[in-house]
Amino acid sequence: MRTVLILAALIAAASCATPVQDTANAEQDAGIDARPALPGQADLGFAVAQLCRPYLTQNAGEAAITDRPGVTPNNGSDPVEYWVGQPNLTVRFDDDGTVRSCTLKLNDGDPAQYRARLLAALEREWPVALSPAPSTAFAAGPYANRELFCAPPDGPQDGVLISTNEPGAYPALMATLSRLPARSGRC
Repeated sequence: MRTVLILAALIAAASCATPVQDTANAEQDAGIDARPALPGQADLGFAVAQLCRPYLTQNAGEAAITDRPGVTPNNGSDPVEYWVGQPNLTVRFDDDGTVRSCTLKLNDGDPAQYRARLLAALEREWPVALSPAPSTAFAAGPYANRELFCAPPDGPQDGVLISTNEPGAYPALMATLSRLPARSGRC
């Protein structure tokens, strides 16, 4: 009898449990000011979903999307970069009147791990699928590798250039997401 009562209590407790959700999406859907993960974590999902996506796809103003806990201006940088949760991850917004872009930079850490996390965040959070460009022939320059991902030909011309370094080199990863007025010849 005692076992039955314990089992019934466990079943009742489990049926009342709240399911775990993606915090950034749940807060955004509820209209709550989302914030990046705890310091010490590079929150690429937050940076893509809450900063770059509204800036590029909704023409949100820089002040409107950066005025929240966990996003801190680095006033010593020109143009201003924002620390996102920690100084290791920064975001910068640019608009030359034709092209808007959002650049994410991870100063140190594992470039391959950051690349995988960024691609997963883009797949989960970006409004259109971004695919590797047919020819990503970019000179690596100061990086170990550079890759271009493009949106489909019909629709907004979003793209991301991902530059990764060798482990231990600075920066570990830099990614520039852009919304172009026309399709890039590299796509």
